[in-house]
Amino acid sequence: MSVYIRYPSACQSLVAFVLGNSVWTMTLQERKLTRITGNLSDLGALALHPRGIAWSSDGQVFLQWHDQCSPEQLTYSSVPVYVLGWYQDHIVIRSGLNHPFKISELFLLCPHSKQWTPILCGEANAISWGTHGRCVIQRAGYRYGAWQRYQGGAVGQLWVDIQGDKNFTPLLSTSQYNYISPVCIEERIFFLSDVSGWGNVHSVLWDGSDMRQHTTNHEFYPMHLTGTQDHLMYTVGGALHVLSLKEETIQEFPVPLRPSNLEEGDVLYDSERYYRASALSTKAKHLAVITRGRLFQMTLYKGPVWQLPYGRMPLGHYRCLQWLSDEELITVCDEGKRDVLHLFQDVGGPEIVYTWNDFSGVESDWGRIVTMKAHPKKRRLVLSNHRHELFWVDLEEKIGSWIETASKDFTQKRGEILGISWSPCGQGIAYGLPHKAHTSSIIIYDTLAQRRHVIVEDMFENVAPVFDPKGRYLFFFSARHLESALDPVHFSSQFEAPLLPFVVTLLRDTPSLLYAALEEPLCKEESDSQGEKKTLSSQETSKHDKDSLVSIEGYIENDTTKTQEKVDHEMSCTTSSTVQELCIDFEDIHLRIHPLPIPPRPYTQLVCLEDGILYSTCLEHGLLHSVQKPEQKLWRYSFSDLTETSILDSVQEWSISSDQKWMLYLTQGRLRTIRAGTKPDEGEDHSFRMGGWLDWQRIPLRVCHRQEWRQMFDEAWRLQKDLFWRSDLGGVDWDTVYERYRPLVERITQVEDLWAIIEEMHGELGTSHAYVIPSKESKNFSLSATLGASFSYVKSEDAYRIEKFLIQRSGQSVPLQRPGLSIKPGDLVWSIGGQRLSQSCPPEQVLWGRAGYGTPIEVGSKNEERRSVVVFPEKGFQEHEWRYESWIAEKTSYVHEQTEGKLGYIHIPNMGCEGMDVFMRSYLQEFDRPGLIIDVRFNGGGNVSEIIFRYLTQKRLGYDQSRWSGVTPYPSLSPRGPMVVLINGYTGSDGDMFAYAFKSWNLGKVIGKRTWGGVVGICPRYPLLNGAYTTQPEYAIWFPEAGWSLENRGVHPDIEVDITPQDQILAKDPQLDRGIFEALKAVEQDQERQHRLMPKNFL
Repeated sequence: MSVYIRYPSACQSLVAFVLGNSVWTMTLQERKLTRITGNLSDLGALALHPRGIAWSSDGQVFLQWHDQCSPEQLTYSSVPVYVLGWYQDHIVIRSGLNHPFKISELFLLCPHSKQWTPILCGEANAISWGTHGRCVIQRAGYRYGAWQRYQGGAVGQLWVDIQGDKNFTPLLSTSQYNYISPVCIEERIFFLSDVSGWGNVHSVLWDGSDMRQHTTNHEFYPMHLTGTQDHLMYTVGGALHVLSLKEETIQEFPVPLRPSNLEEGDVLYDSERYYRASALSTKAKHLAVITRGRLFQMTLYKGPVWQLPYGRMPLGHYRCLQWLSDEELITVCDEGKRDVLHLFQDVGGPEIVYTWNDFSGVESDWGRIVTMKAHPKKRRLVLSNHRHELFWVDLEEKIGSWIETASKDFTQKRGEILGISWSPCGQGIAYGLPHKAHTSSIIIYDTLAQRRHVIVEDMFENVAPVFDPKGRYLFFFSARHLESALDPVHFSSQFEAPLLPFVVTLLRDTPSLLYAALEEPLCKEESDSQGEKKTLSSQETSKHDKDSLVSIEGYIENDTTKTQEKVDHEMSCTTSSTVQELCIDFEDIHLRIHPLPIPPRPYTQLVCLEDGILYSTCLEHGLLHSVQKPEQKLWRYSFSDLTETSILDSVQEWSISSDQKWMLYLTQGRLRTIRAGTKPDEGEDHSFRMGGWLDWQRIPLRVCHRQEWRQMFDEAWRLQKDLFWRSDLGGVDWDTVYERYRPLVERITQVEDLWAIIEEMHGELGTSHAYVIPSKESKNFSLSATLGASFSYVKSEDAYRIEKFLIQRSGQSVPLQRPGLSIKPGDLVWSIGGQRLSQSCPPEQVLWGRAGYGTPIEVGSKNEERRSVVVFPEKGFQEHEWRYESWIAEKTSYVHEQTEGKLGYIHIPNMGCEGMDVFMRSYLQEFDRPGLIIDVRFNGGGNVSEIIFRYLTQKRLGYDQSRWSGVTPYPSLSPRGPMVVLINGYTGSDGDMFAYAFKSWNLGKVIGKRTWGGVVGICPRYPLLNGAYTTQPEYAIWFPEAGWSLENRGVHPDIEVDITPQDQILAKDPQLDRGIFEALKAVEQDQERQHRLMPKNFL
């Protein structure tokens, strides 16, 4: 079995490739293998040279000459740099260093001086030179293989420079598919494309004619095309293939190494870092913890720790913990292709496995289990799944029943179940059921009668129902506090924290919880008689289990005030002697719903204790921020004195034991057990209990990578099967796809190989947003630092000149512009941190690792003495934001200058929080100009476009006039005049939808190039074992006029304008220029309307 390789590069009879986090070489004749490096992280493409080999790792370029034994780092960039190949004795690299967006330019990197020389071809991702100075470049090119048959606006295009004079023309002007990885050999240009319906190697002549297909792959896409004088080399399914151009033959070259030769055995990981879930047993005798999908049971303090299943390496991925008693633990185990239940009855014993077809009444696959709640006394569970269904099962009797099932009518389908709670007696199940987009009801299901009863109607969003320990009350949160407040930034209203906690008194004769403390003496005197009125006789209750509910239609025959009277819509239950009977009077129950005297807040979780409730509020603020474990504040409300107390200021998650005596919480990655409802003692505890803190070192997290890779592949496959927006997966036979890709997993030697396989498998669906989001396992990170300026080397001074300063957001200064430094563009820098700069020692190299630390620099101009000042470099990633702010400032200034202030300019980088912030800052400054240019080029998507249109779609109707304050438009933030929109192939996702909506509402001309074409949304929420995520296209957009056609096509502009390589070389922006022209023309035509709107008679 040959190993899975990536990024081959050939030179003469030698080929290099990436294998197992290392760079290797192999001779094609003898198949002799040589390992060049040790383990590296984030290895990218290689480039082999007769005298050495270059590669990228952690976003930087490294070079090792054949006669040296260690590599040299050549770049210290604040943005990733990728190796493409060699041109003579220079390394060809690509980087977005000079751009605020994810587009690249090409450079020649001198391995000796480390200086970058731009290749004047504009935006490009690849280049290949032919004879007589000719070259071909690849522009764009989106996810070939990972989005198969892609035809959106970012398809890879090949442009050729025939004469070597930088006059580029499209090679295939009618292309609607990806054309990538060009390789010039003699008179033909070879490339990869799926224009024929599947990825293969093709070629054309330099004029774009005579297209030929050289391969006939039909299982996997060919990747990583490279070439020598008479051979092409590429991988197919991780196997090396060589295409002989002379003999027109294709030969596979297996690497003579088995994956087992590179096995590193089990690896020990930090259990705290990969923590997923935990639960206390009934009386807090044991603690169960899931970390990296592994299950551990232990005593709370210094006692023993068991990994479950006992005595063998676990298979699968554990999640959803529940204790049935102090000794019985039930969990969900994801076996890859299905979810099962594992019951552990005693430590050291085997697990009992339950599948969905073990239970009578559960006639279909229960899907991916999302939530699980254990019965208070029996081996019974209520569960919800990814289809937003609800069901219960009995582990002893092997029975179950569906409570809520998914509708076959897609218009009637709903969201996830919003909280589940068992009644203390165990026969009633309360849950939140969503209906419309912003409403949900609270329902109690009687498991004996198998009937649903609505407790709270769906007039608001009602969530998280919880019974009190004695079954008298039901608590829940409701989003009905709709109190608007004026926005502090502009004239608008907003609603914050609409949630309020409510209590339902389940029986009409039960005292109100809010007045019970005030009437306590009276309640004590009458408690016996009141109890007699609601208690069934032992003879009656013997008809049912002590833990069961009496049927809704039953009679209370021993009630002294209601003898032989049927109680309409009444449910009662009996539990142990410590739990009173639960009676629910459904008639007029809405009149017994009352808010608790607690302020509205963003509540997240609720638990009821004997004498109060515990609840948490979210501390994370801001629009659409996605936080896996948000910071919360924990509170307690006491029923005895009706007061609220803050318990914990910052927790990520919390839970209590089922006897309600102990609480477990997570804060800053640490787990702690304390008494439920009490403030923890922050004093030092030197005893073995350590203040209740869990010692993570007790958990030996040992991982077999190959076993994990198999599991993660299976999970990724099933997630796509379960969640993809079409049940038929677009006509793709997903089971056949599994059989084809699964054997590749046995050949891989690093997790990056697995991601490549999953991405190509996802690509079979031909749909957007099917990604792999790797976990941040590598401890190596960029150490780059920046001073917020661009430099150029001045040979005569052997120093670096400051060319220009970048711009910080909100007018803040970059490090070199700190007040008091008096540094200006044109000044020279001779040294940084005491280290002399030179042509081979640029500023970024010396700044490496100095972010945040005071650093002396030697600076001055030609006409003044050198002086030493102290600067504080910032982390390199900040430079991306500064370049974006500088880009906006340049575009805005250009528009204002070209139009004499008549047009405003607004760029929206994405449709997320950042994009909304940027839009609002610009809009408030620009909206009242006679016309607007809205630039959504390079818009990365999100979901706030509809919010932005609340501003752009307002039609100005008139003005509000004041004697001393001038006039104010009505509506006050309505745009004053005409608008145009700029788009390009990188306008994607919600950016696609923005462009479509702008056209549909006839808000103005759309100018540029066709958009990205990816509008099937995602919601990544299910992590794989190592913390990585895969995304599933779940939410497809439909428009009556366009149907589903935006996906994989994009939005066509009204006026098509391209930006050619020549334009980019000359720093021209013809799309913006055309936008200015069209907007000014529209402003001219709008003058009469503008004049008519203004008040005629001023005071």
